Amino acid sequence: MTSVEVKFGNQIPPLSVFSCCLRVSQRESQGVCVGGSVKCLDLKGERLDHRSCEALEVVLKSLHFDFINLQATQLEENGASSLLDMILYYESTTHLDISDNSSMGTSGWRALAHLIKQSVCLSRLDVCNMPMVDYPALSLCKALLTSRLTVLHLHNAQLSGMPLYTLVGALKTNRALQELHLTNNLLNSYHDALQLGDLLHYNTTLEILELSNNVIADAGLEELCDGLRRQTAGLKVLLLRNNQITAKGMVHLAKTLVRNKYQLLVWNKTI
Repeated sequence: MTSVEVKFGNQIPPLSVFSCCLRVSQRESQGVCVGGSVKCLDLKGERLDHRSCEALEVVLKSLHFDFINLQATQLEENGASSLLDMILYYESTTHLDISDNSSMGTSGWRALAHLIKQSVCLSRLDVCNMPMVDYPALSLCKALLTSRLTVLHLHNAQLSGMPLYTLVGALKTNRALQELHLTNNLLNSYHDALQLGDLLHYNTTLEILELSNNVIADAGLEELCDGLRRQTAGLKVLLLRNNQITAKGMVHLAKTLVRNKYQLLVWNKTI
């Protein structure tokens, strides 16, 4: 597998330039044929209108990327839907970052859900700095019921309350996801912590749970401990930085782990 990186400048070039880029990538990778794999397609910060998204097909159909970065590309509904459908059809990547695109519309979110549900290659998804409320939350969580994702990043996604309830409902029976990252979501010590405790109760395949920069507090940590007490395998790392957790809460957690003879790496440093 080659480490060629495909990155464009300030403007998305026309189709002919994409074709040229493809030929150069193949030549530099010493003969990578159609269906070959390169390291990264980095479009972060570029503006991808519908025409630009359509032009990307010449690249997506010919190369598989370890990482496609679409962060802050100002994707709109038609362009997002078209581009995500192509990524699914050609199985173009194993890691997709679509963060900071808050104008994808219903069709865009529907296409993302279809990608999550159907892709056999996609293993990591980043959907950060985008509100996961109403239709986006429902469509994403429904797709997670049967997805093959192993890593999911949902930082700063306004998950507190009903969105988290919906997410946990989907992940209780999910047997593929191994890492869940939920920083900066204002998750509280009451209803949200209760839902996370239920997640730990029922899900035994999740290995890393990141909850940094929320407001879980000591009371919320007790709810997490209730979930941990019901499993003897699964979670290996719990990240709790900046959650207003005191020594009292950590003592409660320590007692839970000792009682269960359970090995878990917990990081609770306050910065």
